[in-house]
Amino acid sequence: MPRVILDGTADAWRAHARALAASGTPPDEIDWVDLLRGGASDATLFAAPEVSPLPPRPHVDLPVPRAFGARVGTVACHRSSAIWPLLYGLLVRMIAGERRLLDDPLDAEVATFARLEKAVRRDAHKMHAFVRFRRVEDPLARNGERFIAWYEPSHLIVEREAPFFRERFPSMDWSILSPDRCAHWDGARVTFTEGVTRERAPDHDELEEMWCSYYASIFNPARVKLKAMAAEMPRKFWSTLPETAQLPELLEDVPRRLEAMARTSRRMADSAHPFVPPGAGLDELRAALPGCEGCELHRDSTRPVMGEGPADARVVLLGEQPGDAEERQGRPFIGPAGAILREAMAQASMGVEGVYLTNAVKHFRHELAALSPGEEEARQQGALAVDPASEAPAEPSAEPSAGHSAGHSAESPAGLFDGVPARLPAGPATAPDSGVGIGTATGTGTGRGRRRIHKRPTAQHASRCQPWLDAEMQVVQPEVLVTLGATAMRAVHGPTARLPDPLSSPAAVPSRYARITLATFHPAAILRATDGARRSGMLAHLVATLRRAREDIGDQEPSGTAMRSEHGVAELGGPRNGR
Repeated sequence: MPRVILDGTADAWRAHARALAASGTPPDEIDWVDLLRGGASDATLFAAPEVSPLPPRPHVDLPVPRAFGARVGTVACHRSSAIWPLLYGLLVRMIAGERRLLDDPLDAEVATFARLEKAVRRDAHKMHAFVRFRRVEDPLARNGERFIAWYEPSHLIVEREAPFFRERFPSMDWSILSPDRCAHWDGARVTFTEGVTRERAPDHDELEEMWCSYYASIFNPARVKLKAMAAEMPRKFWSTLPETAQLPELLEDVPRRLEAMARTSRRMADSAHPFVPPGAGLDELRAALPGCEGCELHRDSTRPVMGEGPADARVVLLGEQPGDAEERQGRPFIGPAGAILREAMAQASMGVEGVYLTNAVKHFRHELAALSPGEEEARQQGALAVDPASEAPAEPSAEPSAGHSAGHSAESPAGLFDGVPARLPAGPATAPDSGVGIGTATGTGTGRGRRRIHKRPTAQHASRCQPWLDAEMQVVQPEVLVTLGATAMRAVHGPTARLPDPLSSPAAVPSRYARITLATFHPAAILRATDGARRSGMLAHLVATLRRAREDIGDQEPSGTAMRSEHGVAELGGPRNGR
């Protein structure tokens, strides 16, 4: 069996492999020995095998893909001595006709080849990132100084990566010392010497204190991921990185710095946070709300609407935003959608006196639209009610009136649509989540014959208004929170939350605001639903969710017909336990 003793370089392997392959020597008949990687088993204390002399170049050209030759140089830097028989085996197979062998990732030898190549490339990436030079005085250097780094690579890559540092730092004389090989640059050429021990490298210089201060100043606690840090910056490199000495202290200070960042971040400066009085009760919050300028909605001269209900309410119903009627009167859920909600509460035997009603966004987001020709003619003839303050059509009454229940599904809960329109008024209006959205056009930019059309608030509006909701929930601390519609649901659970299926049962989950949080449909979405079966399912889900909320706080439904208040709504029975 031929025995080939290598000095550990890719060039020596290439010369021997070319000659052996040209002579037809099979891979399993060659004993490869690598003196650099310690592969000589018969070496003694006083003698080591001699490196095999390089054979002459064969006269035949071997059909080897160019890509293989380029990648051999990378794999040849791997520290394992098993690379040489692997490379020769692949070479013989490609010469025998498997020209596209390296394109087969399922081949065992190709997979091993790719794994070794990846390991070397990763080690090179680490070397580029973690080499740290320290300045020492050197009278033989160009500027009387030399920059020296100590680095311990996982593989034999110092010679391979030296050109990177030559191009990166051409104006300074440097040396990279390692146990395997050392590289030196003098401004003209790179030279290599044998490896040395760590004691030959300096352990400090006068610039490190400045560098560590800079590193601490740019350390971002909001992006700390310990597992990723350990994977990308293994501890084996920490001893050569001066900044790592302060990492434990920086990590310990992360909670305090995060809190400070939260108080001064741009996100909070562009939100309602500066306008929310800390530790305030509901009355103080209500008084402070008109001064909020946390988003651009305050520029429309609309009146923000605070929540309504007792400070010790056990249940909170959270909607999207106030509608036109709510904005004019300064109370939540008093328009057509509010009428639907109150009837649904009655069907669930839940009254309003023990419930806190509020919205995720406190201002009425809207756009202006001209009256339809029929509405304009009726306005001019005095047949269309107009708010004298703005000459805009008045909000349709939320009080029950006869003749509006036609067209609703017979499967809807009894009385749930009594007194509200089956469809929204004709025209360009888009149904809001908390009101019809047609009414007074107050504030700047409005004029004769204009109406305000509901416009859904964006996720950014809800996010900027979140401090008001946080403050309300901090005061009320409900046991059960019911979100009405997608905007409210996402204000509580995040942007990926989805509304339930209308045919599903109410599902309770915990949230940061309440131990029991239920999600259902907004009454305005029910108003604008055109499919009778879906509308019935949404109605049933709303009533079932409200009933579940009442049951979750331990209130029992009164026997017989539900007791009604002066508003025709069942009262929430029983004292509040434990509050």
